[in-house]
Amino acid sequence: MRQRGRPKTPVRRPGQVGRLQGQKNKKHGMDLRRAIYHVVRIYEPEFSIKKSAMDVMNSIIIDIMKGLQKEAVEIMELGKSKLMQSNTLAAAVKLKFPGTIAEFADKSGQKAVRKYKRWTKDGDNDWSEGPSEPQD
Repeated sequence: MRQRGRPKTPVRRPGQVGRLQGQKNKKHGMDLRRAIYHVVRIYEPEFSIKKSAMDVMNSIIIDIMKGLQKEAVEIMELGKSKLMQSNTLAAAVKLKFPGTIAEFADKSGQKAVRKYKRWTKDGDNDWSEGPSEPQD
């Protein structure tokens, strides 16, 4: 006789490989939705963002980051370096973006690196606050 109520949750047996019945696949890759949400909250506290707009923003930022990463890796290979540094990323930004956007991104990146170095030099830091709160 069949019992009513919640179905039994599947149990993994020793040596069993793969996902269990009813389990979903894990999503792999970057997810920047939380960071995007926090940036929107910092600069425009009264605004909200729809899920579809958040997905579009997430995919745009990931595409830009992948493009910058590829460009930086090419620069590293040309310089025969195995370590990606901030100046490598700055050069990739200058090659990837047009004039004024590249200059602004470079200045903002330098400011963020200086702020991070100053923040980490202090020693006793609370990671929940983070080093990049805007001070405008």
